[in-house]
Parts: sequence; C-alpha cells; structure tokens
Amino acid sequence: MCILWIILQNWYNYIDACISRSVQQFIFYEGDESMVGEMKREALYSLKGKWGLGVGSTILYFILSYVVSMAAMFILLIPGIIIFFLVVSLAGSVEAETMSIGAAITFGIFYCIMIILSNASYGITSYGYTNVFLQISKREDAKVDYLFEGFRGFKRMMKTMWAMLAILLYTGTWIPMLLIGLFALLGEEGNTSFAIAFFVLLAISIVGMIVMYFSYALTYYVMIENPEYSVSQAMKESKNLMKGHKLDLFLLWLSFIGWAILALLTFGIGFLWLSPYMSTTTAHFYRYISKGEFQ
Repeated sequence: MCILWIILQNWYNYIDACISRSVQQFIFYEGDESMVGEMKREALYSLKGKWGLGVGSTILYFILSYVVSMAAMFILLIPGIIIFFLVVSLAGSVEAETMSIGAAITFGIFYCIMIILSNASYGITSYGYTNVFLQISKREDAKVDYLFEGFRGFKRMMKTMWAMLAILLYTGTWIPMLLIGLFALLGEEGNTSFAIAFFVLLAISIVGMIVMYFSYALTYYVMIENPEYSVSQAMKESKNLMKGHKLDLFLLWLSFIGWAILALLTFGIGFLWLSPYMSTTTAHFYRYISKGEFQ
C-alpha cells in the first residue's frame, strides 16, 4: 500500500505540474505570481483549522441533498397513486390501446415534474453549502449552521429552488435531453447521416451549455451577499461579473483535475476533502473579481 501511495503521489505531482504550467499560460497574472496558484494557497490557508467543518459540511450536504430530493419526488407519489386507481377503475370502459397511451402520457408528465422538483430541491442545499465556504474564505466564524440557510423560511426555500431552475433553464441543460429523446423517437437503425447530425448537434449543445453555465456560476454567491436581490438580479450580476472571466474560472477548476483523478482512485472518498478545497477556492475567486478582496 505504501509503494502504491508513493507511485500515485509522484504521478499526481507530475500531472499537477503539467496542468499548472498549461493553466498559467492562460490565467491572469499579478506580477510574476500566478493568480490561480495564489487563490489555491489562500484557500488552503483559509481551511486551516476548518477541515473538519469543511468535510463534515460536505457529508451533510450530500445527505441533505439526497433526502430533500427524495422528499420532493415523494410528493408526487400520492397523486400518482390516485391517478393509477382512476385508470384501473376505467379499465372496463376504455379500450386497452387508449388506456395505454393515456398511461404513457401521464407517466411522462409525472416523470418530467419529478425531475424538475428533484433538480430544484438541490438549490436549497447548494445555497447553504456555498454560504459555508464563502464564510470560510473570509476567515470568519463559519459554522455548520450556515448549511441550513436555504431552509430558513418558505420564501427563501422557494427563491433558492427557483434560482436552480432558472440556471438550468438559461444554461440550456434541457437541450441535450431533448435531443436524446428525439433521437430515440425518430432515429432509424442504419441511418448514418441522421446519427452524425445528432452527435454534432449534441456536442454543440453541450459546449454551449457549459459556456452558459459559467455565466451564472456565481449566482448563489451574489444571492448570499445581496439577500435583497431577486433571482433575476442575482443572475444578471453573476453574468456581468463573469464577463471576461469564464476562461479564468474554467482553468481554475481544471487545475484540480489531478486531485479529482486521485480522489476517484480512492473510490470517491477523496472528494470529501477535494470539494471543500474547490469550494473555498471558488469563493476566493468570487471575492476577487467582485470586490478585489483576496484574503
């Protein structure tokens, strides 16, 4: 195990050095100091004595997100059961084909609503998780209580859920799913030109989705710092802040790829430490481009 760990560590150091050199060719500079390296160092400094809070918050975040997501989907169970029994009661008076079509449409509608509610629910926990590491980056008295900020009041819960839905809508997350659905519905076996066109459109939509995502990547930070802002105002502010900085944030996150691969080799356990590291670094990035604050 020791030998394996040494090999992995040396391999990681090599990959990290290669990526850092590539990133430093693009990332903005301040004198001779790479900004990406400085932000990561500041994040590590902010996390001194806070790793327990960071890891604990990450574990709680995953658990909370799962529970809230399941609860949101469970809400649909009762109306789903009611509709099921209504369909069964009509089985004797409605033709089998008509009933099967109706059941398929009903299932499709409920499935879409379930996916929407499930994704929206992540907004509540994401708001709190972002808040924890924003406070850590400021080296203030961050507490695990901040993780539950999204649950404080019905209005805030709805606001954070709507923010997540709006981000998914504006970034075009639904387009790849729509294309996949159309391909499954209209695709013909052996039709090579149709398949090529589909994959080209899918690739373009994914790239566009990623670019658009970076425009709104700081929405929750803006909402936390400006609680009086509406969701649309927070998204607009995020978009303004990210003008000219999309590549910077992309390369900042890319610089963690070595750690991400290493975390995968630990069956995902390493992400309990990597996630706080990345989240704190991103918080420093937000503070720098929004207020020029670094420490």
